[in-house]
Amino acid sequence: MRKLTWLAAVGVIATPMMAQAQQRTPEDYVCLLTGRCGPEAGSAAPPESGPGKRFALATAPAAPVDLRLTFASGSAALSATAQREARALAAALARPALAVRRLRIEGHTDSAGRRATNLALSQRRAAAVVAYLATQGVARARLTAIGYGSGRPLPDLPPGAAANRRVVAILLP
Repeated sequence: MRKLTWLAAVGVIATPMMAQAQQRTPEDYVCLLTGRCGPEAGSAAPPESGPGKRFALATAPAAPVDLRLTFASGSAALSATAQREARALAAALARPALAVRRLRIEGHTDSAGRRATNLALSQRRAAAVVAYLATQGVARARLTAIGYGSGRPLPDLPPGAAANRRVVAILLP
C-alpha cells in the first residue's frame, strides 16, 4: 500500500491532488519511467523510506507517466510550471538509466470541442513538449510526438473530465 501511495504522489496513478503535487525531480522520472527506484538503482526512494524504513526496489517497467504539464486553454505553449517539469524530465533523460532510451510523448484532450480541433491540439502539445526537451539537450531522434485528441480517455472517467487533458511519456523498448 505504501508503494501505491507513493506512486500516486509522483503521478503514476492519477488523483485529484496531482495538480497540486510538488515538482518531480530527475530521479523521480527515472523511477517512474524505468520502474527502477531506490538508492541501489541510482534513483529516488519513496518519501516514506529513510533510516530504519525499508521499501521494495521496483524493477518492472512503469506505466505511462502523466507529465503533469499545464497549458492555457486551446494553447500548445508550455507554462512556466510546465517548463520546470519538462526540464526535470530532460535531466532524467540524460541519466545513465535513460541516456540511450527512446520516449513517446502523447498528447490527450477531454471531449469538449470538435474532434478534429482536439486531435490537432493534442498533437501540437505533444510536439511542443518534444521541441522543449530538444532545447534542453535531448536528441530529437529519441523522441516521438503523437496526439490522440479525446480518443483515449482515462479509465473510469467521463470523456469530458479535466483529467483527460494530459501529456504522458512512455518509455519505448
